[in-house]
Amino acid sequence: MPDNVQSVYGKFVSSGYYQKNMGGLRGKYDNIRKYWEDEITRFAIRPFLLDTIHACLMRLERLRVVDLGCGSGQGYELLTTIKKDEVGIDAHDHDMLGPDMFGNYLGVDISHDMVKQAEGMYSANEKVRFAQADLNEGIGVVKEHPAFDLYYSAYGSLSHLDDEKLENLLVEIAHHARDGSLVVGDWLGKFSYEWPCHWGLKPEESYKSYTMSWIKDNALHEEVESFPIRYWARDELLELFKRASKRSGVKIEPLRFLDRSVFVGRHMDTRQYNPHAQPIRNFTNMLHEDNLRTNLEHLLINYVPVEGFDEQNRYFERLQVAWNNIVHFLMERLSPQANENLLQRYSSVDEQVFYILKTLDRIVENVRWIEFGDPRANIIEPQLGYALRSLELAFQEGKGHSHGLLGVLKIHKK
Repeated sequence: MPDNVQSVYGKFVSSGYYQKNMGGLRGKYDNIRKYWEDEITRFAIRPFLLDTIHACLMRLERLRVVDLGCGSGQGYELLTTIKKDEVGIDAHDHDMLGPDMFGNYLGVDISHDMVKQAEGMYSANEKVRFAQADLNEGIGVVKEHPAFDLYYSAYGSLSHLDDEKLENLLVEIAHHARDGSLVVGDWLGKFSYEWPCHWGLKPEESYKSYTMSWIKDNALHEEVESFPIRYWARDELLELFKRASKRSGVKIEPLRFLDRSVFVGRHMDTRQYNPHAQPIRNFTNMLHEDNLRTNLEHLLINYVPVEGFDEQNRYFERLQVAWNNIVHFLMERLSPQANENLLQRYSSVDEQVFYILKTLDRIVENVRWIEFGDPRANIIEPQLGYALRSLELAFQEGKGHSHGLLGVLKIHKK
């Protein structure tokens, strides 16, 4: 498995894929990645990282971070652009973790090509270092360094490990960490609508093939290979954390689970694992694209229930109806024949949904004075994108209903 993973990611590096921005409609750094996934990750981490930073300051130290499965170092950029929750829109400086507070960042990755590229990208920053390491074998070279305050791993890196190796990795982290260290992990959610074919898998069966076919680009000139990935439900992770805590003799406390990219995961567009999936990510990407109007009808979701999964069906049904209510409302509101009582028709809907509708109603009304440009494409549609992102958070369960299942853990040694 490691050789195959190295081959796949080496191919991406050699093609220039991990350095270039292919625009907001496709590729690794599309609009959903920038405006949804990265921002939701920052949102999930923020309150816990704030406490960790405060603990560092009380020790007269700066924050130390290790990025496990760092790729070309995007974790450093994400962490240094987390915003202060309490700072208003009038403030100029609103980053929680500026360079002055970053003591050390170590990124490790299985891919030599990734590490080499990351070293080139961050060569001017003396506090940022990279090394090659295979997480299947534990934390490796990380042991040569003092304890870190944050053990960070994003975008499915930990799903490359099977259960035994993930448990071993957590045990090693628990031994290496200091009291109060945070662990942020990211796994592929078992119950994403992208792959209902995996929903019924037993834990011992959940290490299945995954392909990055969504990454296809003419620069690659061939089909993207697949490799095994572990699909996780929250309850399965909780059991594994208990085992790792018992083995290590260190308390590993789960603080938060959060589903990221519900209905907008990468494989919604490929339909590779679910023939009923729709290219919702593509059309949601369009909402954030400058001077490009989106056919809002393409954002309407038709969820097809999966037999035998009542709990998951209830969750997706509610979210789909709420999502479609918002899209339908805006479609009607933009119509020249919009009824003046339109908002009142939705007054009995879920409170959080109604708040979103009121906000969109005000936005449409307040852009009428703009006489040039395209206020629909550049103001109204991005706000619809943010509204749908807020809906994902409002209906949050953190059980693995999404492409990414984010978990925040804390190490207790006292």
